[in-house]
Amino acid sequence: MTMESDVESIASRTLTEFGGIDILVNNAAIVNVHGDWTEITVEEWDRVQAVNLRSCFLTLRSCHSALSTSTAGRIINISSITALTGQARILHYASSKGGVMAFTRSLARELGPEGITVNSVVPGAIKTEAEVEIFGDLQDAPTILEQQAIKRRGIPEDVAAAVAFLASDEASFITGQSIVVDGGWVMH
Repeated sequence: MTMESDVESIASRTLTEFGGIDILVNNAAIVNVHGDWTEITVEEWDRVQAVNLRSCFLTLRSCHSALSTSTAGRIINISSITALTGQARILHYASSKGGVMAFTRSLARELGPEGITVNSVVPGAIKTEAEVEIFGDLQDAPTILEQQAIKRRGIPEDVAAAVAFLASDEASFITGQSIVVDGGWVMH
């Protein structure tokens, strides 16, 4: 999702196969290096920014004309709780996800007059296969659960429900918002 020609090809195939684009969900993300900021190379920094933030811009460029002709254009960007809390040892990732939130707000102001809504979903500690692979099974990790008002780990379906809501007609007057899905970890 970091090469403009690849993203344009995906958008073109989608338009051909489905006849339009009503909803764009930007969910590409990587983190890779977990360590002190001094361990992050410039190349790794750039790679994380490209996948996590630049990809949102590239998909926008490739899908905008189809979204603007839709009767219900929706853009939903996936950020991260790390953009709100800060997170040691993944500076590049947290920074990129903060960028996704700023991208969302700024784009909402630009695309609102076209009737396109732009929002972000901000997952907290969600138990995914990738998370288990990196951190092990943290299902009952007290440090995570004690941070949350709801004492269970989030699951992908929790995030999917927020995305589905923002993609629905019921969310047609919601734009520029970050919907936090974290069991009450961060409250604002």
